Amino acid sequence: KGSAPNVHKACLRFILAMAPFSSFNTRHGKRKKNGRESDVQGEDNHERSTMKTCLLTVIIFFTTLASSGQSPETQAPLNARVLAFAQQNIGRQVGNGQCAVLPYEALRAVGGWHGQVSNYVWGRRVTSQPLPGDIVQFENCRFEGPGYWMSMPHHTAIIQAQEAPGVFRILHSNVGGDLRVQQGRINLWHRRQGTIKMYRPCLSAR
Repeated sequence: KGSAPNVHKACLRFILAMAPFSSFNTRHGKRKKNGRESDVQGEDNHERSTMKTCLLTVIIFFTTLASSGQSPETQAPLNARVLAFAQQNIGRQVGNGQCAVLPYEALRAVGGWHGQVSNYVWGRRVTSQPLPGDIVQFENCRFEGPGYWMSMPHHTAIIQAQEAPGVFRILHSNVGGDLRVQQGRINLWHRRQGTIKMYRPCLSAR
């Protein structure tokens, strides 16, 4: 897995390697053309400008790569630990077995912020692609698909993995009266009513 510091170092090495070539035309102000020396200052200025543009393009490319090439672990450092807590407890009852207790105990165990869990706020609101370890809050939800229906009037779960766009495996408890942590599956395309909010575990309220 690449990291931003490594990409920046690669970028710096590339620029240093190209430096002699960018000053080549400055040291050689004249060339022979058709057997005669010809002043190529205009060509040199053009080529230096082209080289600067190329170097700038490379810098922008590597900087963009460094910022966009972060791993999910870098973007959401607590997610993997929250997910690991839930997975380690599959088949076990966590606390009193209520659905909200699983993410609450997971956040406590990994040092995550849990100051608003009484309001079912589990971290920062997710406004982009959900990641494994994100916490999902269902309110008055009903799902209907081919051969099934599922009701979640008030439920909390942890994303385990994404199977397809909008389709996730989840870990949750207190399902059908079973208080143990278990796996489930949700298809957001099958939601017929209710609201779904996703939260990313974080270290503080900010």
